[in-house]
Amino acid sequence: MSVKIYLPLTLVAALAAGAGGYFLGSNAGEKSALLSAGAMSANGESRSLSPDSAKAGGAGRDAARGVANAADRRGQVLSSLLSATRQSNQLRKYRDVMLAVSQIGEEDIQAAIEMAKKSKGDEERMLLPMLIARWAEFDPKSAAAYALEMKSENGWARSFAVSSAASEWAKKDAGAAKAWALGITDPQMQKGAISGVVSGLAEGDPAAALAWLQSLPSAQRSSDVYGQVFRDWAGRDSTMAAQQALALPPGSARSQAIAAVVSRWSENDPALALKWAQSIPELGTRSTAMNGIFGNWANKDLEAASVEARKLPAGPQRNRAFAEMVSSLASKDTAAALKLAEEIPAGIARSEAVSNAAQRLAWQNPKAGVELMLSLPANESREQTLSQAFSQWARESPQEALAYAQKELPEGQQRDRVVQNAAQSWARNDPRAAVDWMTKQPNVKPEEMASVLQSWAQQDPQGALNWAELQPKGEKTNALIAGALSGLAQHEPQEAAERFAKLPESDAKRNAAADIAGAWAGQDPAAAAKWVAKLGDEKTIEAATARLANVWARQDFAQAAAWVEKLPAGAPRDAAVLGYAETVVGTDPAGAAAWAESIGDDAKRENAMRNIYQRWKRNDEAAAKQWVEQTQSLNAEGKKRFLGK
Repeated sequence: MSVKIYLPLTLVAALAAGAGGYFLGSNAGEKSALLSAGAMSANGESRSLSPDSAKAGGAGRDAARGVANAADRRGQVLSSLLSATRQSNQLRKYRDVMLAVSQIGEEDIQAAIEMAKKSKGDEERMLLPMLIARWAEFDPKSAAAYALEMKSENGWARSFAVSSAASEWAKKDAGAAKAWALGITDPQMQKGAISGVVSGLAEGDPAAALAWLQSLPSAQRSSDVYGQVFRDWAGRDSTMAAQQALALPPGSARSQAIAAVVSRWSENDPALALKWAQSIPELGTRSTAMNGIFGNWANKDLEAASVEARKLPAGPQRNRAFAEMVSSLASKDTAAALKLAEEIPAGIARSEAVSNAAQRLAWQNPKAGVELMLSLPANESREQTLSQAFSQWARESPQEALAYAQKELPEGQQRDRVVQNAAQSWARNDPRAAVDWMTKQPNVKPEEMASVLQSWAQQDPQGALNWAELQPKGEKTNALIAGALSGLAQHEPQEAAERFAKLPESDAKRNAAADIAGAWAGQDPAAAAKWVAKLGDEKTIEAATARLANVWARQDFAQAAAWVEKLPAGAPRDAAVLGYAETVVGTDPAGAAAWAESIGDDAKRENAMRNIYQRWKRNDEAAAKQWVEQTQSLNAEGKKRFLGK
């Protein structure tokens, strides 16, 4: 149930400034209606009314009450929405925001959108696309047009809005929605629109949705949408969906389809879903599909899931099955999850399973998640998840989380990173308080302050820049300005790039270059590439090209690959290859491996290949080992190091 806090209409009006004068206008209308009813004479005395004037007065009062009730209801709706965004716990925030948005009527949607546009940072990024999706339920054509023109600091918000509007439109008028989607000239937005249309069609006829999707050129299709189609299909006819998923050609689309079928099927009949998954011919695909079953099964029947998992032969597949169940149970029954983890042999696999469980627990109870993580052996994985848990904790109780970190964690780089990330998380909700706290800490490094300024600038770029520029001149202030420019880049990457040129070379400036390149790539990767090419310092170019390639590859593998391929040999190209490979390894490990082998620097090449091997073998150990054994880019000793021989 959403937490509702009623705010006076005047306060809601102030919060929703610019919302078409709904609130103040309504109050003025009410006063006008009451006065025109003739209840008072000009000198303020009561006077009697004729029957006709009494009827008119009654109608006026009824109209006034209607206006007042509408204004009051709108105030409550927007108050509920506003209070939902102020939740510190992320899971509760998303739940309450979705509930509040679902209660907004067609007559209130514009006021809600105007309020969202006045919000800053995370609130705006979350609210606007959800409100447009709600608008699309009433008027998909108008919502779609608005979504296509909206400006957003990240491509996700705009793409989500476009996709949501297209989905609703397709349910009402499939032909018009298809024509609109195919007429969009922006390739990324067109992919989002097509995905939305397919999603909408799939709710009524998944076979027709798949047929239309398959009829489009590959450049217009996103592999992610296959998951939605087949999830809907499996909800209607799991057997038919499974057959059609296996019939797709090998690739990421087929993998998405199979994963969706297994996920939906296992919600209703995990035993039958497992039997089908075990029949999949490809080892890697079969392994991934089986992993997705046991988490759902554990929620439904832990004992049956455990019995079936124990039947699997000892090894990675069995370990992953138990790891899925441990993760699924963590937030419900931590003790039972830890007991189940003992089924996994002691070592890295068990530690990773418990670490993942602790991370999931931290979403609901950050302190408990942190305490569980601290009980695990120290390693890189624990450090990463610990930092994420502290960041979540800092969203809810920043000073408590930071005090705990400073008291319980030993001095060193790990504590510094945890404190920095937690302060950044705090800054997203209350940037000035986070900055004030950081400035009072002894031995704070410039780059740590810069990261907090980045969070501030993501919400209020001008405020953060003004504050940074008022600080005493020097290296620390340059780092602060660089951090603020990183945040500004999320809104206006070109403006950030222009200001960036005035900064002296430093680590903070290189970080800012990467942030600007990444943000710009989300809007116009070709323009970002031209800017990166003109950066003078090679280390700065290296940082920027890595981020640019990483972001670009998420949007368009082919275009990003073509750009990387044309880069001249050297450190920047190696960085770009690494950024590209890190993105594509999840869907095309063989392709990522081939790219990694082209890195010129020996140490960087081996490190990149090792990372790809580690990720590849999680899904298809046999194929990953075969690559290592056959590659010409590693000598015999290197291969032994990879394979642990």
